[in-house]
Amino acid sequence: MDERKARRRTAPSPVPPELKMVVWVCALFGSWLLFVFAMQAANAAPARANAAITAEVCAAHARADGWDL
Repeated sequence: MDERKARRRTAPSPVPPELKMVVWVCALFGSWLLFVFAMQAANAAPARANAAITAEVCAAHARADGWDL
């Protein structure tokens, strides 16, 4: 028997390839957004705990940098 004829063909997918691509793009974009928001939340947590930036501290830093306020 010819080897090419002996192979079985798989059934075509009922889902169009364009829809699969859109689903994958949405999944990747969603996971990227989740990662970005998680990193922002992790970065903002220490700032909330150490929120000792007052007007006096800001003015002192500005004077140290040479700004005349």
